[in-house]
Amino acid sequence: MSNAHNCDLSQPLVETHTRNKTASVFFAPPVVELFPNFEARQELVAALGDEINQIPAEVIPYGTLFFNDLLFVYRAAWDNEEEIWFMDIDLATHSV
Repeated sequence: MSNAHNCDLSQPLVETHTRNKTASVFFAPPVVELFPNFEARQELVAALGDEINQIPAEVIPYGTLFFNDLLFVYRAAWDNEEEIWFMDIDLATHSV
């Protein structure tokens, strides 16, 4: 669970989310604006976790995720020493 409350929606946010494994997640400002509370971001992280579990790699330099009719871009890496995923999630503002 995160202690991030009353955050400035125009700033990036880093939270710790746990499901099967723990993840430190960097949310870009557009994502924070669309998902202003921890519970909403938890659903996004869960969907991303499902996506990552299908990829047989410990480092994902670039990926896309469709969630709630939105397109997100992300990168993720597993840290064996700390036993945690590090993820960056941003909203794709347009795609070609």
